[in-house]
Amino acid sequence: MTWWILCALSVVAAVASFRKDRRQLRIGVAAVFAVLFAWIAIGHSNSRFAQILVVVLAAGLLLLTLGTAVFLILNSVIVIRREGRSLANLLPAVVGLFLIALPLLAALLLIQRSIWSIGLLVACLLVAFYITLVFAAFLAFSVIYRASTRRPTADVVLVLGSKIFDGKPPPLLQRRIDRAIDVYRQREAAGESLPVLVFSGGQGADESRSEAAAMAEYAESQGIPADHAVLEDQAVNTRQNLQFGVAIAQQVRPGGSMLIATNDYHTFRAALIARSLGLRAEVIAAPTASYYVPSAYLREFIAVLRDYLWWHIAVVVCLVGFVGFLVWESSRH
Repeated sequence: MTWWILCALSVVAAVASFRKDRRQLRIGVAAVFAVLFAWIAIGHSNSRFAQILVVVLAAGLLLLTLGTAVFLILNSVIVIRREGRSLANLLPAVVGLFLIALPLLAALLLIQRSIWSIGLLVACLLVAFYITLVFAAFLAFSVIYRASTRRPTADVVLVLGSKIFDGKPPPLLQRRIDRAIDVYRQREAAGESLPVLVFSGGQGADESRSEAAAMAEYAESQGIPADHAVLEDQAVNTRQNLQFGVAIAQQVRPGGSMLIATNDYHTFRAALIARSLGLRAEVIAAPTASYYVPSAYLREFIAVLRDYLWWHIAVVVCLVGFVGFLVWESSRH
């Protein structure tokens, strides 16, 4: 009965977390412990149904894991063929191989038949499950944020930069610029004052010129007048894009409303950073090529983990410590 009470309390904590900040972290923690306590409660049940349920859930989880692994590896091959080799494009394959290795590790530890090997297995699975749930929360909030964004209209549209190739914006970056141009055209068609487009992005070590210059040139080729395009060519990451870009936006349109244009996979993280900087601006989404979506979201998720790295490390330490305590208690009897 105690385990069921703990499970119920964890579910309540997960529901309550929707009203607080750092939702991903709290939902992930609460869900992990809810599943842990529920699993233990089912394991202590003597009913035949509970035993069958455990087997069915385990088999379903295994098939889902292997299916996801195969999909990610194949996706990585497609991205590399279209975008070239890079560590970022290899990321789906790395995650896929890890997902394949996890069941093999589980089988190896189960063969040992020692309480410590079982404890290690449980700890690994809990950590993997926690990361999976945080990733699911990240995806869910990304979708919710994009769906809740109102019809865009603003005095300034800040376009966030990304890597350019041969001095020109690739299709991924072009779509961000096109999204900003859509806002420009909408105000033009409505007979309203035209917004200023601020292009933010410095020059990387492997880039022939600044991302801002390449973006502005593309915008002009699409009919945007040069006097409605402003360059910010010092930023090297999203946080600086927002800091430096907003500073310029306030110079050209003091007190004006602002939108931030980026690709759909990047909207939620950009909104998180904008909020941390105290900016009152909505982030509007440009579409991303379907083949690039898995790689893009994995990269963004890792960036979000890095932004809250110490929080996640603390959670992992607590999970491993909790399992270690249970194993130690069991070994004493």
